[in-house]
Amino acid sequence: TKYLQTLEENGVYISNVSSILSRVGIKAKQAFKDLYNLWFDENGKPTQYLKDFTEVGFKMSNLSAIVGGVGTNAHSALKDFHTVCFDSKGNPTKYLTDFTKAGFKISNLACGLCGSRTKAASILKNFHDICFDGEGKKARYLSDFTKSNIGFRPSDLCSILSQGIDSLEEFHDFCFYNTGKPKKYLRNFIKAEFTPNLLSRVLHDARSNICSALREFHKICFDSKGKPTKYLTDFTKKEIGFTLENLSYILSWSGTNAVSILQDFHTLCFHEKKEYLDHFLAEKELFSLGKLSKKLLKGAGLKTCSIFKKLHDLCFDETGARTEYLNSLIEEYTNVDDGTVDFKQVFKPLNEKCKKLRKGASIGGVIYQESEGMDLESIDYNIQLMMKTGLKIDKILDLLNVKKAMCNNNQYLSILLVKGTNNDHAVVLFKKNDIVSIIDPLGIKSEFSSSLEELRKDFIASGNKSVNIIYSNLQQVDSGTCADISLILIKNILDTIQSIQSIEDIVNIIENIRAEYNNT
Repeated sequence: TKYLQTLEENGVYISNVSSILSRVGIKAKQAFKDLYNLWFDENGKPTQYLKDFTEVGFKMSNLSAIVGGVGTNAHSALKDFHTVCFDSKGNPTKYLTDFTKAGFKISNLACGLCGSRTKAASILKNFHDICFDGEGKKARYLSDFTKSNIGFRPSDLCSILSQGIDSLEEFHDFCFYNTGKPKKYLRNFIKAEFTPNLLSRVLHDARSNICSALREFHKICFDSKGKPTKYLTDFTKKEIGFTLENLSYILSWSGTNAVSILQDFHTLCFHEKKEYLDHFLAEKELFSLGKLSKKLLKGAGLKTCSIFKKLHDLCFDETGARTEYLNSLIEEYTNVDDGTVDFKQVFKPLNEKCKKLRKGASIGGVIYQESEGMDLESIDYNIQLMMKTGLKIDKILDLLNVKKAMCNNNQYLSILLVKGTNNDHAVVLFKKNDIVSIIDPLGIKSEFSSSLEELRKDFIASGNKSVNIIYSNLQQVDSGTCADISLILIKNILDTIQSIQSIEDIVNIIENIRAEYNNT
C-alpha cells in the first residue's frame, strides 16, 4: 500500500510502528492512520512532527523505545513529546539543547526515557529541571555524578536509570551526602575500580528500584569495612584472572537480579563444580575469559549457571578431557598441512549454541521458535519479581493448591502444570471477579486439550460460574517454551490488569503479543 511504501522510503520500519501501536486491539486501523497522518502529509512528505526529530538525531528505534505501547494514544503522546522538544519553528528547546551541551547524545536520552509512553514529555521536562538550573548550568544532581573523581558519563547515568530516569533525585541522595561527597555505596565501587560504566552495565534494567538494587549489590561485593568480599576477590585472584570488566559482562543487564546471579555463579565456580572453571581455563586458546564473559555468558541473566554447565558438558567430561563433540570441531578446523587450528571457527558454533540457550532468559515480548525454555527455578524467580502488585501471584502450583488459592482471592494469577501423555505442560490461570480463564500457549489441537477440558469442568464443579479455555497458539508444538510464554502472558496481563473486564480483553492481549513477535 502507499502507506507502507511511504514508511519504507522514509526509513520508518513497520516493527517500530507496531511497537508504538501495540495493545490497540480492534482500534488498530484508526490508530495507524492517526500516526501516519501525524508524520506525513497528503503527498507522503514528512511533517515537522517527524522531520524535527530525525534532524536532531532521533532514530525511529529511539522514538519507539520511548513511546512504545501507547497504542491509541500514539498521536497525542508523540505530539506532546514534540512540543517539549521543539519550538513552533522546529528549533530544539532547552529540554534538548541543555543536555546536548552537557555531552548527552540523543541515544542517551532515549535510553533513559525508554518505556515512558504517554509520560515522555513530562518526564523529560522534570529530568531537565533536576539536571539544570535556570541558566542551563548543571545542577548538583547532575554535576555530582559527572565530576572527574566519580566518573559517570551521560551514557552511564542514562543506562543505570533506564526506565527509571525520574528517580534521579532519589538516586543522587542515595549516592551522595549534601556536601557532594560519595557515600559508601558508590565510593567503595570506585575505589575498587568497579567503575560507573561497569556498574551501569550490571544494574541497567533496575528501573525505579535502582537504589535498592545498588544497596544489595554493594552488600554482597563489600564487607562492613569497605573491602571487597569473596564474590569479587575469588574471581579476580591471579590464578583465576577475571577482571571486573569480565564480571560486569557476565552480569550485564541483571538489574535487581545481579545479587542472586553473582552468588549462584560464585557457588558454582568455587564450590559445587569448581573444576568446571579449571577445565575452561585450560583451553585458553578457545575459551579466554574475555570470550566467556563478552560472548558466551553475556546477558544470560538467570540462565548464567545453567548455560555454563551445559557448555561445559558439551565440551568436557568430568575429568576435563575434551568430549567427542569438541574434538570433532577442532579436527574439522585443523589445517592438514601444518596442524594449526582455526579456533575462531571452532568458537562460532559454540557461541551459536549459547545464543540459543540464552533465548527466553528474560521476560519480554519475543517468543522464540526453538528453545529449551526456562528452568523452573528461573520461572519461579521471575514470578517473585512480579509480586509487587496487589494481585495474588503464586509460583507454579498443582491443581489442589490452585483451587485453595482461588477460593481465597477475588483476583488470582498463576502458572499451572498440566499432565500430558509424554510431558508436563504450563498454562496460565487467571481469575478476576467471577471470570476464570485458562490460557494455553498452544493451539486447540494438542495432547493437553482433553486435560484442559476436564480442568474446566472441575473448576465449574468447584463453584466458579464462568470458566473459559483460551488457546493462544503462541507456542509451536515442538518447542519447549510453554512456561516462557506463560510468563510473557502474565507480564502482559499485569501491565493492563485494571482495564481487563472481559474475555475479549484477554484475547486482545494475546493478539498484541503475537503482533509484537511477528514484527521482531
